[in-house]
Amino acid sequence: MNKMIRQLNRDILDALSDRKPGGLPSRRTLQNLMNAPGWTDGLAALFPIRERLSCARVLELCAPILDKLCSAPPEKGWGHFSYQYVCRLMFPGGGFAPEAGRCGRGAEFFLTVLQILLYRERAALPFDPFWNFDFLSEEEYMKCDKGQEYRRFREAWHREYIYPLMRLGMEYTPFKTLSHITGVHHVALTCARQLAEAGVEVDLALISAAAAAHDLGKFGCRPGERVPYLHYYYTDQWLLERSMGDISHIASNHSTWDLELESLSVE
Repeated sequence: MNKMIRQLNRDILDALSDRKPGGLPSRRTLQNLMNAPGWTDGLAALFPIRERLSCARVLELCAPILDKLCSAPPEKGWGHFSYQYVCRLMFPGGGFAPEAGRCGRGAEFFLTVLQILLYRERAALPFDPFWNFDFLSEEEYMKCDKGQEYRRFREAWHREYIYPLMRLGMEYTPFKTLSHITGVHHVALTCARQLAEAGVEVDLALISAAAAAHDLGKFGCRPGERVPYLHYYYTDQWLLERSMGDISHIASNHSTWDLELESLSVE
């Protein structure tokens, strides 16, 4: 167990070093904070993972360190703020998380810890199409025409904490966007694999990324905006700004294709 805890701490510190979020103390200072008995015991208590981790429980683990990283907590609490902080990363012009200047480094720490623990959860528990994404392996997607675009998609997915965002949404918003998007991705990719096995020319990378991204624009909608209409625009915006135009062509038009059935691509 001690060896696993040390490895988890290294993974967290390495991830934070790679991201270089502004305002965080040095690696040594963070390491000292993570050597405290409360952190070590709390982290150990999460293992072995036999059920879904809750964001609230991970937040409870992180709380003592967050108190040291920020002079005061966000007005609506760290869970709600961290959700808004990821929305800010995805859509910088949306006015999300106005306390980011004061509390952003705490959110980066918590989100990094949450992301790494959710990766461990994925490895420990059976696949569930209402909780998990069965993304393509590198070997699979590099055979596809849109393989490079898919690589950029997966990098952005990790860098911007997209999966932790969806898990936070399950606990801190009234919406269940995660189960919808994972379900759509599972059905779409299952059908695409069967078409490919039947000899139909289909780009699995394009299907996987478009299905996983098709509702990301919902996280860009601000209070009062008409989500059923504007989420297509925000989905398109997020993908185009990250050089994923072909994925956007499918993802941001996912409910309008019935207008031109005679000219649809397989995807």
